[in-house]
Amino acid sequence: MATGREMQLTGRIGEYLVAAELMKNGFFATTFSGNVPDFDIVVISKDFKGIPIQVKTIRKGDWQFSDARKFIRISFSGGKQKVVGKAKTKDLIVVLVKLDQDGDDFYVLEWKNLQDAIYKGYKEYLDRKKGVKTKNPESYHCIIYPKDLIPYKAKGNWPLIEKKLKGKEGGK
Repeated sequence: MATGREMQLTGRIGEYLVAAELMKNGFFATTFSGNVPDFDIVVISKDFKGIPIQVKTIRKGDWQFSDARKFIRISFSGGKQKVVGKAKTKDLIVVLVKLDQDGDDFYVLEWKNLQDAIYKGYKEYLDRKKGVKTKNPESYHCIIYPKDLIPYKAKGNWPLIEKKLKGKEGGK
């Protein structure tokens, strides 16, 4: 099991790799090393438009989130959970990073896309388990798998950030 130190290193590595990729693409990017709630990087365009970016990094396996309620609405009654909708969507870009010796993978998506994937996966899990989470019925822990994010793999999705920055023009 990873230690707190290893987890912090993994998180910082991901943030710096994302910032470096953004700078290679002509943007300014600055990291906050986990000191700002909800985002890790601010990226700035040549015309001084900026957007926040959330980064989540893993070395192996899948991305774990301790509370699905950040993404979806869940009712809990009689020891059973039920997905009843989506939580309020944030105007945020998320970059999920999978570190690998043979080349790191970047998944670039909007918060609402991550929310959709978590909604689908959590609902399917609860449907299979008849609403009861096996280990801890009161847990809202959730997982997102790299296979669920293939459409967002970054080789072709970094332009999403430029598109989002252009949407900031004219006070949008």
